[in-house]
Amino acid sequence: MQIEAQDYLRLVEKANTLAFFDIEATGLRGDYNSILVGSIKPFLGKPYSFVVKQPGNDNKVVRDLKDALEQYDCWVTYYGKGFDIPMLNTRLLKWGAKPVEKRHHLDMYFSLKSNLLTARKSQGHLLSWLAAPEQKMTVGADVWNEVIANPNGKAMKTMIERCESDVEGLQGLYERTRFERYQKVMPKGVYRKRGIPAECHPDQKNYASGLCISCYKKKDYERYKALPEERKREIRLRKYNITVEEYDSLFKKQNGKCAICKADSPRNGTRVKFMHVDHCHQTGEVRGLLCGPCNRGVGLLKDDPLLLMKAYQYLVREIKK
Repeated sequence: MQIEAQDYLRLVEKANTLAFFDIEATGLRGDYNSILVGSIKPFLGKPYSFVVKQPGNDNKVVRDLKDALEQYDCWVTYYGKGFDIPMLNTRLLKWGAKPVEKRHHLDMYFSLKSNLLTARKSQGHLLSWLAAPEQKMTVGADVWNEVIANPNGKAMKTMIERCESDVEGLQGLYERTRFERYQKVMPKGVYRKRGIPAECHPDQKNYASGLCISCYKKKDYERYKALPEERKREIRLRKYNITVEEYDSLFKKQNGKCAICKADSPRNGTRVKFMHVDHCHQTGEVRGLLCGPCNRGVGLLKDDPLLLMKAYQYLVREIKK
């Protein structure tokens, strides 16, 4: 049974097993830097934080963060897949602990990046643009330096306040956008149980429907082969964002010939085979229909007219010799 994103998230919100997560660290590399503060905010609760006591010694903090995060079914972060979770796992390995167990992870950065067209993608900019009451708290370099040198000083209170304001702002952003409801999610243990042995090959991991990845793709291809020919054409043309009618119109306009070499379209017996749809890889605009060799040639020359001209000059020079 497939569960839509909004249904799954509604369940974890109601059970208060959805948490917003953020960390503050001394730098961006887990092998050279350490975590200063980690804050977690349950969907229906107040934020709480884990703080280091000694400079560079985040052993207890990362272990406590791991235990706390694994109590929730879903995490919401902002660029957490690129920084927060990898940083936490790196520090856990440093102290001889296992990485945090995976949960359903909604990274708002990637969700909003694919659904919004804004000048900047930072959490602070989006909160300001939406005029949300939760705003990004900024701290100066002097606060950072003081916290790194002395985690028990007054500056640490400011850092904790910043980290907790980040998770509160993240929840505000989450509640105001909710683009993830339009995305299919596959929460671990809900309907796609990855990691367990596959039914077809117990020595391999389950990919979907109890099958390993090879058997699943083979079964998927068999389903595709059983489809009517018109349906297959629709599927093939979907990647170029054109319909079967538009393809047929272009084919008729070119008189069934390649747009470059003017060769007749290849045939499989009496049936005309599918010609290649040539398109601009930057804009996605369809340019015409090509035979296989011409389509490969244009692609190998990187769609670059200058390279094509150089190839032409090279061939002409060789002919004149």
